[in-house]
Amino acid sequence: MNLFSGKTVSKQVFCMIRSSSVGKQNLLCYVMFIKSFRKIGMKMKRNSNLCNKIIYGILAVLCIGFFLVSILQYRPYAVNSIEARPQKIEFEGVYQTKDPIEQSLKNGQITTEDIENEVTLRGHFKQKIEEDTMLYFRIYHISVKMFQNGTEIYSYGDKNEHPAVYHSLGDLWDGLKLHQSISPEDTIEFKLTSPVGLQGYRIANNYNYFFDNIYAGNPGQMIRAVIIDNWPHLLLSLFLITNGIALWFGAMILKYAKININQIVFNGAYLFVVMGLWMLVGGQYLSVLTSYNGVIMSMDYMLLFLMSALIFRYMSMMIESRLKLIIHSLECTSLLLLLLYMLLQTAGIMDGYALQMTGVFILFTLDIVMIICLFIEYVRYKKTTLKYILSSIIFFIVFVLIGLSEFLLKGQQNDVWYDFGIF
Repeated sequence: MNLFSGKTVSKQVFCMIRSSSVGKQNLLCYVMFIKSFRKIGMKMKRNSNLCNKIIYGILAVLCIGFFLVSILQYRPYAVNSIEARPQKIEFEGVYQTKDPIEQSLKNGQITTEDIENEVTLRGHFKQKIEEDTMLYFRIYHISVKMFQNGTEIYSYGDKNEHPAVYHSLGDLWDGLKLHQSISPEDTIEFKLTSPVGLQGYRIANNYNYFFDNIYAGNPGQMIRAVIIDNWPHLLLSLFLITNGIALWFGAMILKYAKININQIVFNGAYLFVVMGLWMLVGGQYLSVLTSYNGVIMSMDYMLLFLMSALIFRYMSMMIESRLKLIIHSLECTSLLLLLLYMLLQTAGIMDGYALQMTGVFILFTLDIVMIICLFIEYVRYKKTTLKYILSSIIFFIVFVLIGLSEFLLKGQQNDVWYDFGIF
């Protein structure tokens, strides 16, 4: 009998063993041995995984303990956290609008609801500010003049200090280096003007925002404070930018390796980068490093319109029906708004800040249309992907609405709500 006639050795041996009663017993023992061996192997594997978890768990606890001990050991030699931050400066006194009657500030705040475009404040700082110290002001689209004992020592927002095409005055931190100290006995006068011509309640908020954010210190302290106070926002923006770049390079490597990559991967990478840059561009961050405030504002609006267009492009690839044409039209509308903004800003016809609320309202309306299209597509085709996308978008819109409500009430943007929605 030829054992190699077209069949494997193991199969023929198995058949020979099975043909006898002794072979059947041996086969049963063999099967039981294999099962026992497998059970022992699986048990050893589980025990090995458990040992690894215990070892790395202990190492994690030791590392955390070592980190905490290091902090406690270094703490006495570290710079005091209060001294490392700029000193908050408080102003108290009276204010006067066109009404000749002076009114007192309450907790450093202007309480008049409907205020004129110009207000004058007289009083003093509660803290002493030493000579050669930098005095920082948080300015939100207002012009400022500051006088010490009748002498002008600071001015921001004069027409010759910024291009004529920029009517608004920027969202920024601005600094003044003191050539002489300021004591609580010195009379300080501020003249604040809102040339954009906003509603009264918005103007009062902008003025109060100015007095809530006066600090004294050096540039290093100011930069450190801005980074620490806004680290979640900055970290999220850098995370999006880094992931977008990594995703693009990874897709390009696979593409050159002759692997088919869907265009949606590249669209997602572009969206991540632009979204991260939009979050990174802001007066409270970049203005402590540069004085190009108009450029910062322009980049903010440009990236906003471009980000909207990329969102519509990305979502259009989730749709297979004719609704795709509607999403494409939303994308084109966003790009037209971008071109319109650049034209109006360059020609000095309309400033970006004046276009802000109108542009945000238009983009929000376009987003609602996109959501309706995605919902119709999901109801029609029951795609699981669209289900998750719709739930994520609704979650994001809830936080956007909270952020917009706060912006309408206070007049300043709070990025925390947008961070929660994006995250």
